Amino acid sequence: MHQQSSSAKYGMPVASQHLGSEVRPISIDREGSQVNFEYKSIKIQITAGALVMVVAAWVAGAGKFGLGWGAVAGGLLLLTLFFHELGHIGVALVTSTPITCMGACLKGPYVGRKIASSFGREISIVSAGLIVHLIIVLSCWSTPGIAHWLALMNLYIGVYNLLPVPGSDGRRLVKLIYERLNTKQPAMASAS
Repeated sequence: MHQQSSSAKYGMPVASQHLGSEVRPISIDREGSQVNFEYKSIKIQITAGALVMVVAAWVAGAGKFGLGWGAVAGGLLLLTLFFHELGHIGVALVTSTPITCMGACLKGPYVGRKIASSFGREISIVSAGLIVHLIIVLSCWSTPGIAHWLALMNLYIGVYNLLPVPGSDGRRLVKLIYERLNTKQPAMASAS
């Protein structure tokens, strides 16, 4: 549910990155708490904390639908969290903003990327995950059962993600808008 940016300012030019096609070998850290591999020049990191996220999604689903259907509901909830990140990735690729890594940890799935080359592109990338949640809510809301529960969970996640708390898209949006409003713009020359 969060993005990690690997550059300090969004105004810098971003060169488009050619992604290779090979999968690089898997490495596991000494404690066994993180698995790393590379696919098409993107580092993929999965930490042991991601298992907590999987169990939490299953428990949330099982609490509503029982053990079997709860596993299905929890799996679909996890899938929507990854769709959120795919929204960020899709817009980043369209705007030629390089993706550096992706993964899953205790806090949820994440994407690491360079900062976009303009304010508008950065806002678009940050907002993409929220738009994915909105699409899921609107498409599943009127369907009973797991689909409605999924819509409700995505509504909760989307609203939480709008809050300016650490790691949220809402915090990034507030920061971007604050920086934009407080950046001194060069004085425009008069037309006369």
